[in-house]
Amino acid sequence: SKMARGIQSMHDRGRANVQAESQTELENKSVPSEKETILNVEYELLLNRSWQPRRLVLTENILSIAFSGQDEEIDRVPLDDIEEIVDYGDNASADQASGKNQDVAAVHAIQVFTDQKGYNSGRTYYINCKTKVTAAAFLPKG
Repeated sequence: SKMARGIQSMHDRGRANVQAESQTELENKSVPSEKETILNVEYELLLNRSWQPRRLVLTENILSIAFSGQDEEIDRVPLDDIEEIVDYGDNASADQASGKNQDVAAVHAIQVFTDQKGYNSGRTYYINCKTKVTAAAFLPKG
């Protein structure tokens, strides 16, 4: 499917040496155009201990983040800055059982770790993929 190919592309290119984006591209405040887009989905990001709806737009080089239903980019993750993607579902359940993050139900979530020296300064993103199938598609094979 188009979604599976887009997610696999994110993995394949996440650690690849993609061409550095120009400063002009980084200052662009709109999500990528439809012709550049591999995947365009509405998921949720964990922000301030609650899940917030966000639009995620994947291209060959970046994961662009916008408010749900909007075109203005509010954050981006260069794919070559992604160091690891792991299943967060089990961690969220353990946190809830231990009394941590009681407000946060994350059954089908992933954690995306970024490079400390990269564009996002090592920020960790939590993405709720809504289904186990879409969460599993983000995870490394094997």
